[in-house]
Amino acid sequence: MTHRSYFSSQSTVPNFYPVAEARIKQAILENAKTLDLSKLGLKMLPPELSECVSVKTLDLSENELHSKDLINLPPNLTVLKINKNRLEGLQAG
Repeated sequence: MTHRSYFSSQSTVPNFYPVAEARIKQAILENAKTLDLSKLGLKMLPPELSECVSVKTLDLSENELHSKDLINLPPNLTVLKINKNRLEGLQAG
């Protein structure tokens, strides 16, 4: 899979996959509790995100994610910020 597939081809936002990838790697190495992947034009979540076992708060706001794209989330996540995406049909649980 190429990096470009994580981003919208229609987006005016530059290809920030390297930024997302670097932030994820840093979060894993530093056992970070929070991770900010907001405003990166993400269309899908990188699979490496599921390796962020210490992340409790994840900010995915202002991307281009759809409900079906919310996979590979960190396993110990307690706070997920997903405002300003393309989500439909999510119910509070």
